[in-house]
Amino acid sequence: MLKITHSITRRPIKGDFKFRGLRQWYPLIQASAQKYRIDGRFVAAVMFQEACDALAKGDPCPMGKYVSGKGHAIGLMQIMPDTGREVCGMHASLLQDPAHNIDCGTRLLSQHLRSSRGDYTMAAAKYFGYDPRRGMNTMDNVLHKSTGSYAAEVIQNYKKLKDMLTA
Repeated sequence: MLKITHSITRRPIKGDFKFRGLRQWYPLIQASAQKYRIDGRFVAAVMFQEACDALAKGDPCPMGKYVSGKGHAIGLMQIMPDTGREVCGMHASLLQDPAHNIDCGTRLLSQHLRSSRGDYTMAAAKYFGYDPRRGMNTMDNVLHKSTGSYAAEVIQNYKKLKDMLTA
């Protein structure tokens, strides 16, 4: 069985090596998470979902710095250019830098978490694009299965990362 140990882990990570691509970005995640007062492991779970969603289940995600997504989303946190400009005051070219991309994504996620009153599932759904102002106010009422599935996978990965990484 594969056994990975790294300075950011509390103990060796056994078996579940799909998260190994996160290690190189975790110092940037932690810095932004402290800045915006959010759990870095939650940010890492969202980033993993955004950057690695298309991979086959169980495959490790390489998490290269130039991740391209659907609809012109940019970088590891898959920030839409308009969102980067409106929320973070960043031009699309700046969002290609991993440090800026992670910082902007963390800022946005922090805003969603506060507006969701600490509900991590709802914050993840909002990050994915769910808008409760459209007449739906709980995760039980989410009409699109993809939003609920996305949020559920983020929460599942967040729980795993809580056991593997320091806050």
